[in-house]
Amino acid sequence: MGPWTRTVILHVAQCAALVWVACVVLALDLPSPPWRITATTSTSSANEPIVSAADATTTAGLRPAYGRLVIMVVDALREDFVHERPEMRYVRQIMREEPERTASFVSDANTPTVTMPRIKALTTGTVPRFIDVMNNLNSKALAEDNLLDRLKAAGRRLVMYGDETWLKLFPHHFVRHDGTSSFFTKDFTEVDDNVTRHLAEDFDPSMQHPAAAAWDVAILHYLGVDHIGHSLGPDSSQLGVKLSEMDRIFEQLHRSLRQQDRIRANQAHHDASKHAYAPTLLVLLSDHGMNKVGNHGGASLPETSAFLLFAHVGATPPMEFSETEPRRRRHMAQVDLVPTLATLFDVGIPERSVGKILQEPFRSLADGSARYAAALEANAAQLERLVRREAPHLLNDDSMQMARSKDTESFVHRMHDAIYTARLGNGAAGDDERVLENVKLVIAVGVLALAALAGFARHVPWRELACPSYGLLGIHILHCLSLTSSSAIENEHVVWNFLVLSWLLGRGLHRLWQRICAASRPVEKVNVGVLETSTSLELATIGLVAVLLRVLRERLMIINFARLAAQDDEGNFVDEGTAVLVLPSVFYTPTVVALVLVLYGSATLWRLQRLRDTLDVSSRLLGAVLIIISMLLLFSLKVFEIPREASFGGLNELWRARAAYICAGSIFLWGGRATLARRDAWEFRMLGLEILLLLLHRKTGTAILCGAILLTRAAGEMHRTLSGSSLEVILFQWILGQCVFFALGNSHVISTVDISGAYTGLSDYNQTLVGSLTFVITFSGPILGVANAVRVLSLDHASGPTRRALIVATFVFQTCAALRIAVATGVLVAMRSHLFVWSVFAPKWMLETMLFFFQILAGFAFLAVAMR
Repeated sequence: MGPWTRTVILHVAQCAALVWVACVVLALDLPSPPWRITATTSTSSANEPIVSAADATTTAGLRPAYGRLVIMVVDALREDFVHERPEMRYVRQIMREEPERTASFVSDANTPTVTMPRIKALTTGTVPRFIDVMNNLNSKALAEDNLLDRLKAAGRRLVMYGDETWLKLFPHHFVRHDGTSSFFTKDFTEVDDNVTRHLAEDFDPSMQHPAAAAWDVAILHYLGVDHIGHSLGPDSSQLGVKLSEMDRIFEQLHRSLRQQDRIRANQAHHDASKHAYAPTLLVLLSDHGMNKVGNHGGASLPETSAFLLFAHVGATPPMEFSETEPRRRRHMAQVDLVPTLATLFDVGIPERSVGKILQEPFRSLADGSARYAAALEANAAQLERLVRREAPHLLNDDSMQMARSKDTESFVHRMHDAIYTARLGNGAAGDDERVLENVKLVIAVGVLALAALAGFARHVPWRELACPSYGLLGIHILHCLSLTSSSAIENEHVVWNFLVLSWLLGRGLHRLWQRICAASRPVEKVNVGVLETSTSLELATIGLVAVLLRVLRERLMIINFARLAAQDDEGNFVDEGTAVLVLPSVFYTPTVVALVLVLYGSATLWRLQRLRDTLDVSSRLLGAVLIIISMLLLFSLKVFEIPREASFGGLNELWRARAAYICAGSIFLWGGRATLARRDAWEFRMLGLEILLLLLHRKTGTAILCGAILLTRAAGEMHRTLSGSSLEVILFQWILGQCVFFALGNSHVISTVDISGAYTGLSDYNQTLVGSLTFVITFSGPILGVANAVRVLSLDHASGPTRRALIVATFVFQTCAALRIAVATGVLVAMRSHLFVWSVFAPKWMLETMLFFFQILAGFAFLAVAMR
């Protein structure tokens, strides 16, 4: 066993030990971090209410204003879908014709704009943390004081149909329920039909069905709008069809509830002792919106602009209504729903709610003024207790004390603004146990990064590295420094492209200087012609890579300037989460996509023909057939507008995608075995990977992805002509992968993560498969860079010096990964009180954590090449 073989074995053992240390840190019972200690000396647990539900302040002993509550949640219903699109006809009609019975709002959601944190905000009135994004895939029972707990404690019977996230958060609350998975975004129909089929029973207008009288609170969560947005985008014609369906369902609910209330009012009139009547409140709302791609999760205006409507469907008309101002798009914080509903149903406001009472819903009540005054007192007392516990210094303000004694409404608004801003700043929802889990995760990653940095770096002979490699290391160090700036993170694509183009310029000048020095030596003058030809070829490859990179950079600059200007070239609003691929461009027309696929297929067949020395005729013929079939399948999926269930070659969309998977896998596996040369084997594996990426990405990304493939391959040829070292190949391909990552429309913003392609070829939701394919789609750039580096390096490493160079390059590569995640972790801790910690630094840390583990695995691939 050679010395470098022993080094590699020790390296693998060290990585395993580091993972074990991280797991130990996660399992430790750590004390609360010092930066989480508030100004109060209270030691009560975060999972225990400050006061019990029974002792909570109610609306001065008044009877609940409403007897029943129906919450219809239309997932991702952006507010402009209701106000500006023609499909929501009935909703706009009752808003216009019954102003005394309705109150509509633009419900401003906070990040992260994904379903689980938004449900948490809608039921607890708290501001969820960014880390709840990870909990969105595996929701646990909600332990915080919340509205549903209080409704159940008050004896209300709850039913739920729709998104099963409600069942995970509230597993023991519903007397009847029928949950549906919210993650299979290819399902536009059954996911909503599963909810609608219960309406005939629970909302029977005649109340003849037993289920119609067997509930007090009904939650209906429709997912079709969200799924269409993810899969087809908000401009799809299918979204209009789905919005019309939602409008019809709302109309059916509204009319049925009005009929039921008439029956309930008559029953109460004839026998008040058995049938006390209180009207029904119907609430139509959305948890979040969607951006122009159809995704969500970020903080852009289209993602945070949700819709909310209160509709009074009581049998008797309101008595006190008076419109004080013309109808307009009124805004509210999404958390304001909780105290409003809690006081309308007299169950007490959840003690950690930061919301404020909305006045408009009280105007629909006969005794609305008295109820609103009592609700304000309850809200003021609750917020005062919350502020006294979490920020008591705010109560020392003289103006605050004066407002408390003279103007309760002003006091509530000021308390709300103060605590709401504080919660947005620290990103915590008051759940110290969950915060501690997140802190342990940060500490574990930090320990792992520092230990890996120390372990990897000691194997590197730093003084022996070549000059170009020092330049690439400088790029990594400068990028690490850029992680300390929120502006640099938001414009990271500019940072990467500037650094890479600068290195290419320096590499070209360095090679030109070598040529000048070599030509000036008399002993080498006989080879000047050969030297000039070789240098010209080297400079040409550098120039080709720079030009291709500049083309990708042009697309990035377009999206960046459009975001800063808040409009596109047509004057339409462009949100921060808009991916680069949806901007108007000739490159995304079906004709150009078809042309790109034809050129890519032709180039692939030409590459196959070049392998005639290592492949026999039958193998080349089989390879050509697989490539042609793959191209035809990609054409049918990316170019032709074929309905999902329509047949193309006897296959619907599902089976065409599966056939493409089979072709890509066959090329990857069969090609590596059919060829005799190891380097040629990786040509086939790269081809299989490329077809897989083209299959998974949206059709609008086909041209950019093909350009990225050409870029990485051109960089490989550049390394060959320059005789670049193993370290230069690995580091430069990784950096190019980062550039491609941003060129494909990704960023630190969660809403740029495209999950729609992860359901390609799937007929049901599978968390492992969907998660893996989402990772492949998101990190296609780094994956392409690493795979192409392995292809370039897949030569005969039998000689000791060559093997040693590759092993050293791997250690340097993994050292760079450890340095970057160590800096990102330190920045996250240092910036924990920064205004942008939850919108910039935290998501960037999550991104860098995933890239860190991917780089460690990629290093094992490089070591496998070296040890072969």
